[in-house]
Amino acid sequence: MRKSWIAAVALMVPMMVRGQVVTFDGLPTSAHGTNTLGTGTIPAGYDGFDWSGFTVGSGSQYFDTGYLVGTVSGPNFAFPSGDTEDGSPGAVGTISSANPFVFSGGYFTAGDQEGYPIVVTGALNGVTAYTDTLSLSSAVATYYTFPTDSITQLTFTNTTIDANNIPVLDNLAFNGADGMITTTPEPSTCVLLGIGLLGLVPVVRRRSLHRTKDQ
Repeated sequence: MRKSWIAAVALMVPMMVRGQVVTFDGLPTSAHGTNTLGTGTIPAGYDGFDWSGFTVGSGSQYFDTGYLVGTVSGPNFAFPSGDTEDGSPGAVGTISSANPFVFSGGYFTAGDQEGYPIVVTGALNGVTAYTDTLSLSSAVATYYTFPTDSITQLTFTNTTIDANNIPVLDNLAFNGADGMITTTPEPSTCVLLGIGLLGLVPVVRRRSLHRTKDQ
């Protein structure tokens, strides 16, 4: 009976699961002047991932644009820039890890052009798991979710013909990364567990009475 009590109580304790949200806010940015994109690159190993072809910009440099709207959590956003700093058409940015991970989702916004398209591809050890083409809004930061497939590489490809209009990425959520986040059972689950615990009380009392009589 004691084991049953311990198991039930253990289920009510908050659970730790692997996951994290990448905000880019801890990274420095540099700019050539007013109203120019940041030229700071994301270093390898940032938040447990390898980054290639990404640039960090500051949303505060822009007013009444998707760059500012898409900066969700703080001063910075990121965008796939490839080998250039301006995110030219066809520019590719990749996020990878030797260990499989799940890309849960993130906020995506178009810098200027409404309906800006970006292609997101997840692959596991070189084999494509999924490919999604997003049509981004410049008026609102939209949270997109992705399949729960385990992948080792995530690729973002610019498809615009306007090099001055780029996708704004912020608050990317991952599972299986280095960070830890805490989750708690749903209230309904806690209620059911509580009812179960109450149901154990009469059983414990009866067993206690039997032991008393035997003595």
